[in-house]
Amino acid sequence: MYIYKLANAAASKITVTATATTLFDLLDTAAGTANGLPGYLNAVDLVVEDGDVRMLLDGNTPTGTNGILLSSGVMYSFRGIPLTQMRLVRVTGDVSVSVQVGKSEAGEGSSAAAFDVTLEAGTVTIGGVDITEIAGTAVNVNGGNRDAGTMTVTLADDDPATVSLGLLDNVVFADEDAYTFGTSGVGAFGGVYSAAGDNVADGQIGALAMSIARHLLVQSDSYDSGTTADKGYEVSPISTHHVEEKTTITNATSAVAQYVYLDMDGYRDFGIQFIKTGGVDTVTFTVEATLQDDGTAAASCFYEDVTSDWFGVANWTTGDYIMSQGGVVAKYVRLKVLTAGGNNDADFTILTKKLY
Repeated sequence: MYIYKLANAAASKITVTATATTLFDLLDTAAGTANGLPGYLNAVDLVVEDGDVRMLLDGNTPTGTNGILLSSGVMYSFRGIPLTQMRLVRVTGDVSVSVQVGKSEAGEGSSAAAFDVTLEAGTVTIGGVDITEIAGTAVNVNGGNRDAGTMTVTLADDDPATVSLGLLDNVVFADEDAYTFGTSGVGAFGGVYSAAGDNVADGQIGALAMSIARHLLVQSDSYDSGTTADKGYEVSPISTHHVEEKTTITNATSAVAQYVYLDMDGYRDFGIQFIKTGGVDTVTFTVEATLQDDGTAAASCFYEDVTSDWFGVANWTTGDYIMSQGGVVAKYVRLKVLTAGGNNDADFTILTKKLY
């Protein structure tokens, strides 16, 4: 291409905006003055620097979604085209494009080539690439043997990495990083040894722990380093199974029995505390039991008086007392309170507790 000199150096870097604009107008805007470009120019080199651009050469107006896509990070060389008809528009944000124009030479053709680019901070999506060199050492990562030399892979602590290589000559691990290498039957998994133990914070990723002999350490959360054994815990131990109930009766009708029922299914021991809280009527307290476990309601079962058998007395008639019984085999235990005196004013509280 015979290069045509622009008005000044600033003209060589245009800004493509959301408004589709001819190349000549963009060059004039960049220069801050008219470049006086002749209409016979038919060659241009475009380096799309920091975003995608769309282009049309037929006089139509390109948009962010229609037109020939010129991708960021690629140099385009167009030859034998009508530059006066070229219109450019950005795809998203404004794009800087380096430009030189001229007239094509005989035998020249159009071409495109990617070039090295420094990416700004942020989220960047890169298509399929071949890694040909790392720190000046040639590397073939996509299968086959990598070239002679030493390749070092280093990441910050707690970052995971997966790298596929051919044959490995030398790999250097940063502490606490885990790497998986595949292809050509070569595999290595990194762990970390820490004599004092090492924890990771919430949300962090760390290497699996290994012994000094590189044996993977597998320990449950119940492991006790003091005894070098797992702790044993009983969930809801039998010794903690208990149920407490409280029944309050006021102005009990004289000579009419009052009942409190304990369902002993699954329990063996119980205790009773009787507290007379008011009234002049006297009370008589007895204990009854049944083995009837056929679905009959507690109040409708057939009961036997077990007061004497279990406690050695016929009944209790004092105001306050407490009793307990262990090893009970019964479906229901019924506490019977009978008042006498005709005043209908007896008040009392009955506390019960069942143990497995």
